Amino acid sequence: PTQSDIDIVRTSWERVVNLTQPKDPASVSPAQGFGLAFYDALFDLDPQVRSLFGTNVLVQAKMLTYVIAYIARAPLIATTTTTTTTTKDLDPEWLVMKLRELGARHHYYKVEPEQFQLVGPAIDTALRVRLQDEYTVEIGKAWTKTHAYVAHHMALGLVSQRQWEK
Repeated sequence: PTQSDIDIVRTSWERVVNLTQPKDPASVSPAQGFGLAFYDALFDLDPQVRSLFGTNVLVQAKMLTYVIAYIARAPLIATTTTTTTTTKDLDPEWLVMKLRELGARHHYYKVEPEQFQLVGPAIDTALRVRLQDEYTVEIGKAWTKTHAYVAHHMALGLVSQRQWEK
């Protein structure tokens, strides 16, 4: 993704986490509402993946939104902290390593590499649900590019872990 794409992802994510929907339960934050909308969309795309997540999807929704928040905001936040943190968090190679580690962990969840491709459309659907009229084609394209980057490196990590486990 370009810097412009990253900026769009950051600003749209900030909007998502601050936008309450009338149907949200009081105990669910806007970010968690996004996570629940994501899993609804994911299960609509492929009902068989539901078995990978157990019964408490809210826990998964929280984990998903923590990862998205980190990817979307960490470098922005890091610029206000120490030089060491800024350097590490802004290092693309360090981020790639973390994404591959995250992908490798998905080996233990029985995820298949091609299932990462379901995430992009599910994110797009969740963005449309949560942002409603504020959703734009530009936002969709920026998230699609960012997801492609993340999914590519997570899939590499997953495949690498599978090969190592053999």
